[in-house]
Amino acid sequence: MIDPPAVLWIEDSPDDVLLMQLAAAETALAGRLEVATTGEEAMRQAERATAEGHPFGVVLCDLRLGTETGWDVIERMRDGGVESTFVVLSSSSDERDVNRTEELGCRHLTKPMSLDGWRAIAEDIAGLVQPDR
Repeated sequence: MIDPPAVLWIEDSPDDVLLMQLAAAETALAGRLEVATTGEEAMRQAERATAEGHPFGVVLCDLRLGTETGWDVIERMRDGGVESTFVVLSSSSDERDVNRTEELGCRHLTKPMSLDGWRAIAEDIAGLVQPDR
């Protein structure tokens, strides 16, 4: 049996999505990453996964998403009943952004600049996911 996606990643940069998918393919996250490009799309995907009995264990969220922030998306998802581990993955390492993320009870990871860095992020996130077995 193939495991359903365990991680929902909300990211609007196609380049970052490609890098993470390449990196994830070499880790336990291979085939277990689903991507949404907006908060609205992410909410629909989370609701569907929950209804199918396979809620996402981790929601990975970019901080700057077009018209909304990752923080807004996380709060809306929590208010909507999504019970996942939330991680912010952002190009910002600004102390205020890190503090705001931690105030929400989320981990803050800074987007890497190399494929090896993306691989390390994928391995870290894979370690947060419990297999559905």
